Amino acid sequence: MVRDMNDIIVTREMLVADEVCDPAMEAFYEAFPNGSATLQQIVEHQLCEPAWLGWLALNASFVTEDIAMELIQRSDDPGYYYGEAAVWADWVAAETGTILIQHSGFPKNYCGECAVLSGWVTDQLGPSLISKSSDPKYYARRAIFYAKWMTPEIKAELIAKYGDCHE
Repeated sequence: MVRDMNDIIVTREMLVADEVCDPAMEAFYEAFPNGSATLQQIVEHQLCEPAWLGWLALNASFVTEDIAMELIQRSDDPGYYYGEAAVWADWVAAETGTILIQHSGFPKNYCGECAVLSGWVTDQLGPSLISKSSDPKYYARRAIFYAKWMTPEIKAELIAKYGDCHE
């Protein structure tokens, strides 16, 4: 596993493939006219905005968990990016997801969002996240329709606990 941002070479093509925003792409073109740089060079460059680091942690295909965590810490709003990573980032696993939720700016909201939308949530973890969420009834209803971990048994348990999803 890569543990050093100096080991990751980033190219224009990689940023285009990950659909980086236009201002970040323009800054990359200006800062690195040869079309490549190490991730460390990008992070340290004066044109790199802290918000872009959070975006990279969530969306860049070339970022691993350890690098993503460092990028989030360097971002402009770590609490936000911890929570968003828990919901959306591909590199998040169950252990990491729960840690990210705890460090997020709104743990109760992210418990619910993760229960509904995150691929790392299992049928053992989902109901617990719903019960810890800011609005268990709301997130239970959404999970019944959208969560990939939902089973008929858990659906029945959630309906018994929080009411019919059609109320």
